[in-house]
Amino acid sequence: MKGQPSVHHPESRLLGLDEDSRSVAAALERCAETADDNLTLARHYLFYRSTGAEAYEKPLPPLYVASAWWPSLRQPWPRGAFDLGLKVRFLFRCVLHYLPLLANRECGAICVYFAEHLVHYSAFAPRYWRFPFMADNDLQIGNTWTDPSHRGRGLAGFALEKILVLKRKPGRYFWYVVEAINRPSIRVVERAGFELAAEGSWHKPFGIKLFGSYVPGSGIGAHLS
Repeated sequence: MKGQPSVHHPESRLLGLDEDSRSVAAALERCAETADDNLTLARHYLFYRSTGAEAYEKPLPPLYVASAWWPSLRQPWPRGAFDLGLKVRFLFRCVLHYLPLLANRECGAICVYFAEHLVHYSAFAPRYWRFPFMADNDLQIGNTWTDPSHRGRGLAGFALEKILVLKRKPGRYFWYVVEAINRPSIRVVERAGFELAAEGSWHKPFGIKLFGSYVPGSGIGAHLS
């Protein structure tokens, strides 16, 4: 909601993010405590969620334009995506969409352009093995990117609100999983009205990144209901 303050959690579920040194120490300590002998455990993550009920479309700064990208064999990545890494990320989503390996068909991205150059995108997708905690109807917002020369202009916040407005429906949760020390992303997601639902980690079975998944901490119920 416009002007809404960031969500605070006095029970320290945000790992003391107002104190950088303590947040890093806490994250490392929790990772050590929850390590699994059969899985490779990496960083500590926060699991945010929202219904998008109070979302509204923010205006873009002058000279920026936005468009939606949907998986397509004719356009496996958005126009203006010249970087090979970006193309691979979108191609991966096309593969998930067409095999199909997604819980539903609502996969896409909001792309922002400046002078015909892609300068930001925020992708969204339903549940697959990387986000096993989600319900069939839920969507995950992630794999966001902003060109360094265009950061600090509200592009991420615009794209996030746009997705919420475009895709909200009764009974749906939007999920946003972010590393606990990624303060800029946490500010964006909290300003958009997301609330912290759980903490967890990134697990790589047998050290294989492709099969990795985000796993909420122990004691959290199915789909974090």
